[in-house]
Amino acid sequence: MKKFNLLLVDDIENNIYTLRLIIEEKFKNINIISAPSAQDAVFEIMKHDIDLILCDIQMPGINGFELIQYLNDIENNYRSPIILITAIYTDKEAIQKGYDVGAIDYLTKPIDDELLCSKLNVYLNIYENKKEDKKKINTQEEVLKTKQIKIYTMIDELHRFSPH
Repeated sequence: MKKFNLLLVDDIENNIYTLRLIIEEKFKNINIISAPSAQDAVFEIMKHDIDLILCDIQMPGINGFELIQYLNDIENNYRSPIILITAIYTDKEAIQKGYDVGAIDYLTKPIDDELLCSKLNVYLNIYENKKEDKKKINTQEEVLKTKQIKIYTMIDELHRFSPH
């Protein structure tokens, strides 16, 4: 069974370490991947199937807002949910900008461990439900393919027996 892939993006190694400790303590079914920059995050996204991204906003070079915009530009409406994390951009305009560029959630530092874990639980449930739905759809598609084959076979049989 595939683990839930979580990408942590932050240029401060201690922030990634702290988030990793919080998450690993509460969740055993999460594979944590980290990136110290937006460029490294893009590399990890290309390398792994990422299910959720926790991304710091303030980073040198490309910031969190720009990373989301870039991902949306190269892949129309990037599919993995992104939660922005910040200690500085806490005003209403910054939060609105985060949602406008495509973030699905916004956390402020210092991060409340319980709130973070609650949010992760929600995303894990969505992930599991999505996986179940996909499995059901695949099963239904297989059933339909089998029925189509039967119908085409029956039609072929009928054609062979009918006078022309």
